[in-house]
Amino acid sequence: MGGWAYDFESGQALGYIDSLTAIKPQLIINLFLQTILLELLRGHGLFWVHAASVAEAGRAVLLVGQTGSGKTTTCLNLAEAGFNFLAQDRTLIRLRDQRIELLAFPEDLAVSEQSLDLLPSLRQRAGATEGRATKGRGTEPWTGKRQIDP
Repeated sequence: MGGWAYDFESGQALGYIDSLTAIKPQLIINLFLQTILLELLRGHGLFWVHAASVAEAGRAVLLVGQTGSGKTTTCLNLAEAGFNFLAQDRTLIRLRDQRIELLAFPEDLAVSEQSLDLLPSLRQRAGATEGRATKGRGTEPWTGKRQIDP
């Protein structure tokens, strides 16, 4: 399939893929390019966690949990209530002046049909008012979730 390597001291990363026809572009972006970027950021004091996050009035909420535990749905509900959306799946963390900061990591939202059922306004903005999406039509089959631009 492929692989990648990075060198913190030189700030360089190298990746390779055996066959582009066997791998979907979104998988390449998520598994290779984003992973390499996140590892290189670690060399600059930025760490990422598998968590959703929102902010309000200078304070942030970090929602940590396994895939399918409701992080995205909770985060989106808080955003609907007025919180600022930071990240859905990867939150960057850094220590600055003895304080922990949460930073946004830009990426598309991967939202399940169940989350869309709970958030009709999001389904409407996603252009999915005509029932549920099917594989190959508006979804990413390898995740079973709909990709939506936040």
